[in-house]
Amino acid sequence: MVARWKGTALVGVLVFAAPLIGQLATKAQQPRPIPDLFAFQVVECFDARYLGDSPGHLGRGSLAGARLDVALGDPVYRGDLRVGKITGLTWDRVKENLEVEFDPEPFEFDAHGRPVRPVRIGVGQDVWIPMGGMTPAAPAR
Repeated sequence: MVARWKGTALVGVLVFAAPLIGQLATKAQQPRPIPDLFAFQVVECFDARYLGDSPGHLGRGSLAGARLDVALGDPVYRGDLRVGKITGLTWDRVKENLEVEFDPEPFEFDAHGRPVRPVRIGVGQDVWIPMGGMTPAAPAR
């Protein structure tokens, strides 16, 4: 009789403990998703810093543990509109943030490649860059 109670108790514990153990093991094995873009805010706009320079913009954002994979010449987007090209990068490993300098695109283009209007970039606007140099499926020129 005692053996039957022990067997029943063991089965009861396994029935309740197995889902809990399985759930903990599953959560521990899930890798953190790797972000495919780095979003940041424009904090400075300038006309020219030195003789012969062109207008540009400076933005900063937190990496928040993301793996860094950007380079000079990568595109900068606001929404799906391409607004610039990276000309400078400064990575602060201690603060885990990235400072991005980029030259603006002069115009927005229509579907036929004709300029529609000048691109306007202001301080405080949110922009983003794709990680790994990839471009979105159908970016606006």
